[in-house]
Amino acid sequence: MKTNTNIRNPHRLITLTNPTISHDGKHVAIEIHAENTDPLDIEIPLTEISTVVEFLVGISRYVQQDTPPPSTKTPENLDVSPIQVNGLGFAVGQTPDEILLIVRLCGFDLAFALDSSKVAQFGTDFARTALALSANNQMPQ
Repeated sequence: MKTNTNIRNPHRLITLTNPTISHDGKHVAIEIHAENTDPLDIEIPLTEISTVVEFLVGISRYVQQDTPPPSTKTPENLDVSPIQVNGLGFAVGQTPDEILLIVRLCGFDLAFALDSSKVAQFGTDFARTALALSANNQMPQ
């Protein structure tokens, strides 16, 4: 991502609202509300939702390049909007040092690149935390 050298006057995003699936089930329409302008009604092909999510994640990666890894949090100090996951899997990455974590959402997949040397430890940590959460229905200490 490059730094903008052109003078821009963008409208500040307020919210995204009113998601509506098209009659053919192939698109979702949303309204974008921003300051000092009328709402913009756009339609996104469902096949492109993962591209939109990847774009937004790319922006956050650019803005917060040095964010520390997540720590165990309690429900009181979490600042997230959970997304329902319908399945998890792995795939071969683009290089021998990469394994993809595939997260199945509602009708599309997101791929997350993992360092292949760390996947086994991620798996061990994930399994331990999942077992603790499901057994106690609370965050591990």
